[in-house]
Amino acid sequence: IRTLLDEGVKVGFASIGLEADKLHEHLRELTDEGDLSDDEILQLLTVNTAEILGSGQTLGQLESGFNASFAVFNSPFLEEKAAVKMVISNGEIHEF
Repeated sequence: IRTLLDEGVKVGFASIGLEADKLHEHLRELTDEGDLSDDEILQLLTVNTAEILGSGQTLGQLESGFNASFAVFNSPFLEEKAAVKMVISNGEIHEF
């Protein structure tokens, strides 16, 4: 992944079919094997994925005019102990 990013290839992250309890394992691989920083992983999960899907004008950022869909964690999202506390999607709040 590092090589692709260094060459200017836009890389995103697909979670279709991913078991929720395996998310941290896959994200950790991006750090360990992909040699990505936390900021690069966040970019890959948000802005890059939205742009790849052709929705970069309305998704992928917390900015005025964008649809806000995001998760709130109890600690930094890449930490093993991180747990989702709430998800805000399409104006609806879902607490866990």
